[in-house]
Amino acid sequence: MDSCKHANELAHNVALNIVLIIVIIISAIAVLVEIWIIFKTTNRILLHQNTRILIIVHQLWLILHCIARIFAHTYVLVAYHKTHVDPCGYMTLLWECFMMRTPISVTLFLNAASIPTVVIERAIATYFSSRYENFGKSIAVILIVIQLTIGIGSFLFISSNFKLFDSEKVVYCSTANKENALRSAAVLGFYATIDSISALTFPVLFCINKAILIYYLQKDPSTSYLTSKLM
Repeated sequence: MDSCKHANELAHNVALNIVLIIVIIISAIAVLVEIWIIFKTTNRILLHQNTRILIIVHQLWLILHCIARIFAHTYVLVAYHKTHVDPCGYMTLLWECFMMRTPISVTLFLNAASIPTVVIERAIATYFSSRYENFGKSIAVILIVIQLTIGIGSFLFISSNFKLFDSEKVVYCSTANKENALRSAAVLGFYATIDSISALTFPVLFCINKAILIYYLQKDPSTSYLTSKLM
């Protein structure tokens, strides 16, 4: 009964409801901003096609993540605003949690996994700068497949013991819980590590690419086409 009481308190918690509404508004704004950036900036800046594809995919994961949050938090708000005589009515079934949290978690992991792939693509482009154009879009496709594998695999690793069709109810839905705390910590630590390394590596690759570009332009100013290849 304590769980029912806690669920009832959450449902009538004004601060929580306000926070959920704010997150929904911010997520909606983020979706519009990201769409605008894709069409007005990402599609127009001078980048190699593989880099552009990976950046757009990264932005798409972010857009889908925001949409998932809008759906989940709206679902919670609607459930909380229903009147229940029994406080246990405010608790959530596990399949509802799975429905709400899966899109959020998967897109979060995909978004995090997409950051290193941009750096990897730039590293490949730097190392094979003289013949990178011959690779076409295959590098981007392979890296997107890797993103999907890592992102979805991470979610399955965390939620492998999730009892989808159990009749048990919970106070509030969360991907991480006491049963998968160690797995969640390991996955979050993994993403924090690879994204931190990526953040440190990217400026180095940028400087190397810039140096190579300057070298080729000084050697032969007519090779301006290299700009699109090396950037």
